[in-house]
Amino acid sequence: MSAGTLVYGATTPSFEADPFATRGRAPHRESFPKPASSETLAGDVTPSFDVNPWFGSSLQRLAELGRLREDWDSYGSTTPPQWLLSIARELIGAVQPEIVDEPKIVPVTGGGVALLWNHGARELQIEILPTGGIEYLRADENLRGPEAVLEERVTSAELLPVKSLVRWVMT
Repeated sequence: MSAGTLVYGATTPSFEADPFATRGRAPHRESFPKPASSETLAGDVTPSFDVNPWFGSSLQRLAELGRLREDWDSYGSTTPPQWLLSIARELIGAVQPEIVDEPKIVPVTGGGVALLWNHGARELQIEILPTGGIEYLRADENLRGPEAVLEERVTSAELLPVKSLVRWVMT
C-alpha cells in the first residue's frame, strides 16, 4: 500500500502513514479531489472529502485511552470502555469537516473521556460518562451572569448538538 492509504479495521479507520501531515505548509484543512459527478447521496447530501489535519491524531489518542491500565489515575478509575470510545469517535467524526481546532482529548476519572476545545475567550467541554450520559459545559469569559456558562446533560450522542456547540466555540 502507498503512504497515506486508509486502512479500515474492525471498527476504526487506521492509517499506515500520516496522511494529515502538512507537507511543509502551515497547518490547515486539506481538501481531497471531489468526484467528477455532481450527484448527491440521499437526494440532498453532498459527500465531503475535506479532512482536518488533526483527525488522524485524534483517533490515535482515543486508541491510546483504550489501552490505559486499570487504576490509571491511582483513584481506581477503569479504562474507558470501547463503546464509550466509539461515541467519542462519532462525535469527533461529526465535527472534523468543520473548520475547528484540534480537540484536547483526556481521560476522565471514573472511566470517561472528555473532548475539550478552547478558542479565545470561549471554552467547550464534552464529557462522555461511563454511565452512558454525556455532559457539556460551554463558557465565555467575555460574558457575565447566567449566560456566561451553560451546563447540560443529554442521555445519548444523538441528542447532543455537537456541531452547533463547536461552531459556537470557534466564533
